[in-house]
Amino acid sequence: MNNQEWAHFRRLETERKTKLLREKAVKTRHVRTKQALLKKLREHLGQDFLAADNFYQTKCTEYISPDEYETEKNNAKRRERERREKERRAREKSILLKKLRKYAAERIEKERQEKEQRAKEKPILLKKLREHFEQDFLAADNFYQTKCTEYI
Repeated sequence: MNNQEWAHFRRLETERKTKLLREKAVKTRHVRTKQALLKKLREHLGQDFLAADNFYQTKCTEYISPDEYETEKNNAKRRERERREKERRAREKSILLKKLRKYAAERIEKERQEKEQRAKEKPILLKKLREHFEQDFLAADNFYQTKCTEYI
């Protein structure tokens, strides 16, 4: 290969590489633009579907296909349903926790009152049980079983 052929070969190779670099730069710019538009489109979909349709029609059709747009819309709808479901569950959980706290407080208060009642009735029942022992020893066991077991 002589010098002219070699120079011609190098010039062609340089032109090919330059063309590939330009194509890569165009693709990169296209990808970046598409990613930026997808990000903005998702923001619009999160806020207002009608505005998102307008934004897509005016700004995105060159970069985002109708199928991709429909996929993004469906994903946005799904995310919105999931967000609403999560909020609903949080509200239900809050309501149930309030009811549970109220029930627990009522239960504790009821047990406290029952305990006070037992404390008041225990001396009275002990006195009656002693009277049964003194008057009718055999009936005392029956009296104890029917009246006193939960207190004494």
